[in-house]
Amino acid sequence: TSPTGFVMQELHIENKTASFLLNFDDVEGAVKYRVYRKGSVDFQFFPLREVTVEEKKNSPVLPFTIPAADVYLIYVVAVFADGSEGVPSRTIEFRA
Repeated sequence: TSPTGFVMQELHIENKTASFLLNFDDVEGAVKYRVYRKGSVDFQFFPLREVTVEEKKNSPVLPFTIPAADVYLIYVVAVFADGSEGVPSRTIEFRA
């Protein structure tokens, strides 16, 4: 199952660091979520950060930071108890 409702909010750039908020819907059975990112010079996606189910319950809108001065693609996947990943969310592209 794919996380739906994946959106970015409040992109802010200061001191060569981009700060932004991500929000997405819960996936039943997920034990955590893994957010992936890919810059314009990257050949593949890399994990940006993992979010526990508890962290997401406490803060539905999650803060992230990334180095500025690139175009990025990001998406989120649910991770299940056996370590498998679900279907990726839609991909968001942004310039930071």
